[in-house]
Amino acid sequence: MIHEYYTTVKASDDFWKQLVSKATEEKHPIGFIGENVAFTITTKYGPAIRTLIELSNRFPKEIFEATITTNDLYNNLIEYYEFRSGTTSLNHLEPIYHFVCSEETKQKVDPIIVNQFKEEIIEALNRLSYFEPSTERKINQPSNEKKERISNICFEYGRRRKLLTATVMGTTYIKINSDAYSEELDSLPV
Repeated sequence: MIHEYYTTVKASDDFWKQLVSKATEEKHPIGFIGENVAFTITTKYGPAIRTLIELSNRFPKEIFEATITTNDLYNNLIEYYEFRSGTTSLNHLEPIYHFVCSEETKQKVDPIIVNQFKEEIIEALNRLSYFEPSTERKINQPSNEKKERISNICFEYGRRRKLLTATVMGTTYIKINSDAYSEELDSLPV
């Protein structure tokens, strides 16, 4: 599966109006979002970082604030950058976790318990995981890595005679299942 990257860029009002009108004439892949908002660049195999570095070189007085997202559920991050005079700085990364619960879990486990489990998983993953920004990856190079790899991180959560298990796939895709009743769970505090 080819993953698309969506780079939303904010700049001054005068700048982006001029850029969008030029892009329309040149048939560049920049799409108009709306007045006083931003423009987007959609790319495959990597974010538009090189494009923004070149753009910031051409317009050194302009400050570009970029937000990069992707359609890759297994490694889904929001990356925040600032571009100025041909240089870039990463402001921060924010993972977007995707949880999928089995039908049995949805039917038999109280949603409050599942939500508590999700919160604990997010807290633990934020402490344990290292997220690599796009500027450190090879830009515009197709990745040969498996997208559906299973990490070595699994979680268990015992509550009210149910054992919930979660398997992290990639870095942001998490499957939650419920296991059968266990006598050991009776001794756990509620």
